[in-house]
Formats: sequence, C-alpha cells, structure tokens
Amino acid sequence: MRISLPRLGWITLGMLAILASCQSEIEQLGPTVESYYPLKDRAVREYAVTDSIYETGGWKVRQFRRRETARATQQDQLGRTLLRITVDTASTGSFVEETTHWHVIDRGYAERIEGTERILVLATPILRGKTWNGNAYNERGAESFRYALLDTSVTLPLDAGVRTFANSIRVQQRNARRFELLDDTWEVFAPEVGRLVTVNRRLRFNVTTGALLADSTRVVREQLVSTSY
Repeated sequence: MRISLPRLGWITLGMLAILASCQSEIEQLGPTVESYYPLKDRAVREYAVTDSIYETGGWKVRQFRRRETARATQQDQLGRTLLRITVDTASTGSFVEETTHWHVIDRGYAERIEGTERILVLATPILRGKTWNGNAYNERGAESFRYALLDTSVTLPLDAGVRTFANSIRVQQRNARRFELLDDTWEVFAPEVGRLVTVNRRLRFNVTTGALLADSTRVVREQLVSTSY
C-alpha cells in the first residue's frame, strides 16, 4: 500500500504525541517530592549526630541527639501553609529546644526554612542528574543541588533495630574540591519517611604534605534513629 508523504507526516506526529503522553504518565506514576518529603503534623523524628573536629593532637568528637517534632501549621506572607518543626537537642538528660524550622511543598519544590533562609531541598521531577539552585531564595550564594543517586537502599541501625529503606534518593547539595579543600554536603531521603541522613564535610589539607589542617577540618553526620507519626 502506498502512503502519501503528507499522510505519513500526520501518522508520525500522532505516534510522537502518543509517546509523549506515555512519558508524561510514566513521570506522574514515578516518585514524587511529596512522598520523599512527607509533611505530617505531630510527626516526630530523632537523629543521632556525630560532630567531629580535627584539632592539634587528633579528632575531638561530640555526640548528641536531635529531635524534630511537627507542631502545627501556619500561613506565611505568601499565603502558603507551612508546617512548623521544633528542633530539640540532648547530649545527656532532657531535650532542650534549639530552634524552629518551617517546611512546605510549593510549585514542585520541597522547601525548608531555617530562620529567614529558604532552601529548596527537593525539586520536581525526581530524575537522576537533575540540578536546581537550592539557594535561589536566600543569600548563601547560588548552589547547584543535584540528584546524585536514585532507587538506592540504605540500612540504618535504628533504636528499634536495623531497618533498610528501599527506593531512597541522595541529593548532593555542595561538592567543592580544590587542592587544599574538600567541602561537600549531601542528604538522603526515603519515601514516606523523609530525611534519613545528612553529611557535611569540610576537610582542609596541607598542600605540600597532604596532612589535615587542625582547626580547619570538620565532619558532621546526622542519621535517623527513630520516627513516629
């Protein structure tokens, strides 16, 4: 059967439209920002924090707990409904309130507000290699956030026992490397749970010897130990 060129063109366009529609459906059925950044009132998450500073003579390590509790919702000046999170810390004994964060999902972004600084923690769509300016609404300076890992499994020793979180994602927030400096920050999120791990490393080296420089090197790791809703 002979098909005229104009008719063949319409058929091709129709096939492309079908493929685009299928791709759109695939993206919609895939992971969403809402699943990795659940905003549930009264949810409580507790983290174990290890703060290591390299000093003359070796590492000085401080360990403590940080607890995040969703308290209530409130509208901001933009008319958005924010979830208020109180952050308490405890080295020994009772928790003491440290600060307050605000969380919201708006225009395809999961946003964490620390004081007056807005940080775009996650972005839509969740695709490996996707980048966005996480500091678009603060004065920290432009920073290219990136989905570094998708569909990975993370196993953590929780207070209630070891648990593996499937389909986790890793967001690289900073990755500066120079001769004398390694400065990187990344976070891991799991669906229906939220943030699992945060790592902030700032390592400064002696250019000649490669040795770590005292009072200029710090590593902070924060990982989930319990969660409840």
